[in-house]
Amino acid sequence: MVYVYLAAAIVGCVLLVASLFGAGHGHDAGHDASSDGEHVSPAFALLSVRVWTYVLAFGGVTGLLLRWVAPVAEPWRALLAVFVGAVAATIARVVIARVVRGGPSGMVRTAELAGRTAGVVVPFTKGATGKVRLRVADSDVDLLATTDDGEPLDRDEEVLIVEMRDDGSALVTRSPK
Repeated sequence: MVYVYLAAAIVGCVLLVASLFGAGHGHDAGHDASSDGEHVSPAFALLSVRVWTYVLAFGGVTGLLLRWVAPVAEPWRALLAVFVGAVAATIARVVIARVVRGGPSGMVRTAELAGRTAGVVVPFTKGATGKVRLRVADSDVDLLATTDDGEPLDRDEEVLIVEMRDDGSALVTRSPK
């Protein structure tokens, strides 16, 4: 049975280390929540790579420790190893779900900036590029901006972001007062 614990510990730890370095991210398969944010049942979570990573890593290491450090008879060793692995997987699942539900990660999506107001930092006119600054999530964000307004936009003037373009620049207009 020691080889089962050893294999589980090795496979689980390799998966755990790979996940720390971002391996397998960039797709929705194998995660504990659906892509639209709905809760997934615990039974369906058994298909998650994340759950099995924690079960194998922590269960395997527990089985090895209970054999070599604190000798425990075999039926209890296996039960305790599975229990510790399941508890570790459950804790990881709950913590990750709370982090995901917690809100924005600090990343600003450009599509979310349309409709916000900003201040002109570098003045500009129609056909020219200037710079505007807005406050998002307790941080200042500077954007290159253009306008279709006929009159120049002066420094510190308040503007409304009408549209975010694919190149990351903003189309702005004078803010209605």
